[in-house]
Amino acid sequence: MNKSETHRTPVVIFVGPPGSGKGDRSSDAAHNFDGWRFSTGDYFRQQAALSANDTDVMHAGGLVDTQTFEAAIDHALAQAVPDKLLVLDGVAKKAGEAKLLLNALERKAFEVALVVFLDIPESVGRKRCAGRDASRTDDGDDKQDRRWTEYRVDTRKEIDSLFEKCPGIVINGDDTPDRIQALVDEAIRKALVGTSLE
Repeated sequence: MNKSETHRTPVVIFVGPPGSGKGDRSSDAAHNFDGWRFSTGDYFRQQAALSANDTDVMHAGGLVDTQTFEAAIDHALAQAVPDKLLVLDGVAKKAGEAKLLLNALERKAFEVALVVFLDIPESVGRKRCAGRDASRTDDGDDKQDRRWTEYRVDTRKEIDSLFEKCPGIVINGDDTPDRIQALVDEAIRKALVGTSLE
């Protein structure tokens, strides 16, 4: 986008399988680029307003319905800080959500600068999830089969859909946090060239 085009707020979207480090890497990226981060997972876990069904689904390791996802994205875009990088984490996991997300961003004058796909083997993701804080009720061993099945069946296709329409990078998430973050930050710096945040 050149400077004469309509001002659009840049967005970086973090995607990947369970346990890939999306939360940590997106938090650090938002901090490093003075951005604003929104995580659908964090939002849903903190929402007392979720329906009983959605709460049950999340505790069982499942994904909320698309209508609930859409409401979360609308909330995030309404809360986004003008002229700050918007960092999204944990979006577009169910069939059709990538298209819904991109349409919402377009309507609200946001532009996807980069999709960051943190890729890890399933064995690494399962081990990381098993070692996380016990308050994450969606991480138990009994729930990981469901989460990984949903990732393979739906989320991976949504990631491919985002990559078809947006600039993206695949980063090996099975490395040290510092090395991964350095690659993430370098990719974001390059992606912001020519945007309103250059």
